[in-house]
Amino acid sequence: MPKKKTVEELEKENKLLREQNLRLLIENEFILDALVTERKERKEIVRAISELRQELSCTCGYIIQTINTSTQLPYHISRSDYYDWKRQTRQ
Repeated sequence: MPKKKTVEELEKENKLLREQNLRLLIENEFILDALVTERKERKEIVRAISELRQELSCTCGYIIQTINTSTQLPYHISRSDYYDWKRQTRQ
């Protein structure tokens, strides 16, 4: 038979659960902010690649290859990522 908890034990457990809940809420906010930022960055990358394709009249593969070989740019992207992101931005 389980031992009954005292009021003090329950209050202590409640306090710990509230603290844990607060930490999880804060983590979730950071994650949501990161997702929003990532989506904005993806939109910018898609827009930039699309504009370069039109201005330079070259293939998507060439632009992506140039992006991926550059050590100055923080991104590496595949053609499938580009087309997936482009499709997602249209929705």
